[in-house]
Amino acid sequence: TLSTPSNGAYGNIPYIQDLGYYLNYSYYTHTQQSVEFVSSSSYSRGDYPTPTVYSTGSSSGPVLVNTTLTQPIIYGQSGELNIVVDNYGRGVVIGPINMSIVMDSKIINISNPKIFGLSPHVYSNGTVVFTISKNIPASGVSFTIPINLVPSEESYLSSSSIPYISSNIQIYVSYDYIEEGFIPISLNTEDIASS
Repeated sequence: TLSTPSNGAYGNIPYIQDLGYYLNYSYYTHTQQSVEFVSSSSYSRGDYPTPTVYSTGSSSGPVLVNTTLTQPIIYGQSGELNIVVDNYGRGVVIGPINMSIVMDSKIINISNPKIFGLSPHVYSNGTVVFTISKNIPASGVSFTIPINLVPSEESYLSSSSIPYISSNIQIYVSYDYIEEGFIPISLNTEDIASS
């Protein structure tokens, strides 16, 4: 509630003041990237489904997460998953973003994750969750991690002559965000005729 002072309190002249405010939000974003591996013979023949090149998912808030991955990946080779995080809003991220990269460790994995600042946690069902915290500068942040078939899966696929296999990588991001703005408040003088 705002109340105006008397005319004498502000010099009996019009007065304009900007009333500032801050809005603090918490956001949670999810995106998904498919990954497809193929045998060398299948790749030579072009005998594999068209891979999904770009990620799909839902974005919440002004910070967007995009991924790209060159596919298909031939058995025995690594794919480079590029993750780009950009702030398209007018505010700033408070502190780092918290990211979780989730995949099926029975099929795919990241070699030497600690080199990339990733902390892995493997669950009993084979799901592996890599966590990382990153600060976002004004220019955004991007990093690349290698995606590989686990050796046992690669050996099985090659010996069984399976032409291709696909899996998914889930990426979850949470962060706090603050945005500022203002509302102009005007005080005008008014002449009152005496009776």
